[in-house]
Amino acid sequence: MTKLYHGCAYEAIDAILKSGIRPRRDTKHRGNWGQGGEYNESRPDTVYLTDIYGPYFAMCATTASKCAIVEVDMDRLVPQRLAPDEDFLEQATRKQDGDCYGDMQERTLHYKALTIRNRHLAMDSLKHLGTIGHIGTVPKRAITRIALFNTHRPVHPAVIMTGEPSVTIQNHKFCHKKYQNLTRWFFQDEELNLNIGIPQDLAETMGITAYKIPERPKGFSVMTIKHKTRRTKK
Repeated sequence: MTKLYHGCAYEAIDAILKSGIRPRRDTKHRGNWGQGGEYNESRPDTVYLTDIYGPYFAMCATTASKCAIVEVDMDRLVPQRLAPDEDFLEQATRKQDGDCYGDMQERTLHYKALTIRNRHLAMDSLKHLGTIGHIGTVPKRAITRIALFNTHRPVHPAVIMTGEPSVTIQNHKFCHKKYQNLTRWFFQDEELNLNIGIPQDLAETMGITAYKIPERPKGFSVMTIKHKTRRTKK
């Protein structure tokens, strides 16, 4: 059972529990990646999901201290609605088409229009970049848990460790285990060490000594979502 995650503001939880995770087209919210205007905002018809960067995207979604990570059971999604992240298409094709579509922003804009046409690459996007798109609303029946946390000072080490990851194919290749286990920690599924996901020989070279992260403080919690089962008529 593959788990995907969607980072959002704490204030969005009530609406998500009522209607599912809706794309910007329906919520009328601005995207998180539109610095410098709307030039590079995400597709308005797509909900972006990840299997490793949930905490980081949650912090990007709000300027408030309360954040939320929504866990989604991918088995409960319609496969035909899954599409690759345009960032994956842009990065994965650099050696193939070079800069024929302009700089990185122009190339991302180009591939943003091609995600639905390339739905067959959805799982490659998740495997190599750690992100995937869902066209339209993620149904509430697919939501299994919600992790709540805050960024109050003093900032918890786990929050610091989520850092500012470089969401690239190269970073995923070397660091995906670290971010995967960090996400599991927020859902109370994993006990973490400082050097989790770092190869032992590299950790020794860097002089990193493993130690357990402190207990989850007040404000860190997990909600399990229970759905009513449909009864079939006999």
